[in-house]
Amino acid sequence: MKTLADIPLATPDREAIDAAAGLLRNRFPVVHILLFGSKTTGRDDPESGPVSGPTDPG
Repeated sequence: MKTLADIPLATPDREAIDAAAGLLRNRFPVVHILLFGSKTTGRDDPESGPVSGPTDPG
């Protein structure tokens, strides 16, 4: 299994993942966070869409 450091991501994508992981860890007893999809496998394209920052769940 790859770690987040092993995945070539654009800075906004990495920052969005880090922010979401932080929110999950602060709210739940998270042990692992698994990522799926074309961005994690390095096969994303323009139709994969940009990543936007996390929204306030409140």
